[in-house]
Parts: sequence; structure tokens; C-alpha cells
Amino acid sequence: MAARFPRCFNLRGNLGRNTLIGPGLVNLDFSLVKNNFVKKISDAFNVQFRAEFFNLLNRANFAPPLDNRNIFEASGTQTSNGGLITATQTPSRQIQFARKVISCGNCLGKD
Repeated sequence: MAARFPRCFNLRGNLGRNTLIGPGLVNLDFSLVKNNFVKKISDAFNVQFRAEFFNLLNRANFAPPLDNRNIFEASGTQTSNGGLITATQTPSRQIQFARKVISCGNCLGKD
């Protein structure tokens, strides 16, 4: 008769590593730029207007449930927050407007 050894307390099953795939990540950034050359000041003087959109589609990219991996307590009872998704990976839509003045060193007649 073979001796039976107790099961190791830290084994939770036979599922391999990295076999679960979390929610997908989709992020679309968009930028508009308008160059306005001011010929009255100089040929190279430029005033640039920019509009930048981050996460344009405003999609919620949920983070995987890394903090709530335990589904059962040590006593065998089910936890209330097992596998619960509580965070996002990317922020919500952000819109940024900017004005940029571009000039060179000799635009005003300096050498």
C-alpha cells in the first residue's frame, strides 16, 4: 500500500501561467496642426495652432483584476470581490489646445 502525502497548501490547481487574457486595450490619439506664417515679421516666423485629442473614442480600457485574484478564502468560502474589475488602464478623453510661436535666430535681421 502506497503512502499518501497531503497536498501542498499553496497549490490552487493545474492551470498554467499566463493562460487568462484580460480585457483588450484600444486607444486612439488624434492631432490637428495649422501653420500660419506671418510674412510681415519674417518669412520664417510661424504661429502654429494645435488641437490634440487623447483617447478620442473615450473607450473605457479596463484593467485586469490583479488585486482580486483570490476567489475563495482559506476556509473555502467564496469572497465577495473575487475577479472584480476595479480600475482602468487609460484615462478618459482629454483635449488640449495650444499656440506655438516658432521663430529662428536671424528672423529679425540678426546674424
